[in-house]
Order: sequence, then structure tokens, then C-alpha cells
Amino acid sequence: MSKELKIVFATDFTDAADNAIQYGIDFSKALAGNELECYLVHAYKHFVPYNNTPAIPVIENESLKEELKTRLAERSNELQELIDVTPIFKRGNVTEVLEEIVADKAPDLIIMGTRERSAFERMTLGTHTAEVIKKVNCPVLAIPLEAEFKKLKNNIYSRL
Repeated sequence: MSKELKIVFATDFTDAADNAIQYGIDFSKALAGNELECYLVHAYKHFVPYNNTPAIPVIENESLKEELKTRLAERSNELQELIDVTPIFKRGNVTEVLEEIVADKAPDLIIMGTRERSAFERMTLGTHTAEVIKKVNCPVLAIPLEAEFKKLKNNIYSRL
């Protein structure tokens, strides 16, 4: 008897994230059929305004927080037609949140979207996906915005 494949889909509600989710659903079903345990994760951060004081104030924007929670619930409900998915809404940067989820849920794979960035953007901003790949102890499938899933021809997949 095979165990379910546990997948974490990270979303920031962009086109790249939506494409990665769809790609990930198709990819996951090709590997595991309907034996999937899926989580849709959104990490949100406090707004930290810049000023010249030693203590930086952190602003909790409750209306934005509620709007993001609603968007996550709506996206999760849309996906229910395709897969059974559990939404997770956590405060923190995406890497920290995914580290916590990996420790708690032990997923087999994290699926994230990525988009092309200029060299300047990569140097100054980095990318969330690249940071997650470097720091989170879980395989990450990074899906470019333009990627379309095609049938798997040959694959080797092993669960430990």
C-alpha cells in the first residue's frame, strides 16, 4: 500500500504562483493519482516603515490581513474541484513559514512559482524561491511562469 504524496503549494496570488499550482497539480496527479495530501500556504509579513529611530515600529494591518485570508480561502475553494487542499495562513517570511511547515507536516515536495528577473533585481532583491531552495530542508519544484505541464514519459520517483 502506498502512502499519500504530501505537497505544499506556496502562493502569493500572482500569475506565477497560480501557474505553479496548476502545473503542480498535474505533475502530482501524474505521480500519485489522487493519493495526495495538499496544503496551500500563504505567508504574510507585517509592514515595517522606514525611519531613523533605533526601534523600528511594526504595523499590523488588520484589514490587509483579513483580505489575504479571504483570498487564500477563495483560492483554496477554487482548487477543491481539482484536489483536496488545506489552506495555511501564517505570519512571517516565506522561508521561515515553509521551514515551520516542513518541520510540522513533513511534505514530500514544495511547489512554487518563479518569474524571470533582471540581474539587478536578483542581486538587490533576491528571489523567495531561490531562498527557499537554499534554506528549507525539502525538495522544491520551481515552476517558471511560462511552463506548461506535459505528460511524464519516464520517471523515477522514490519515497523514503
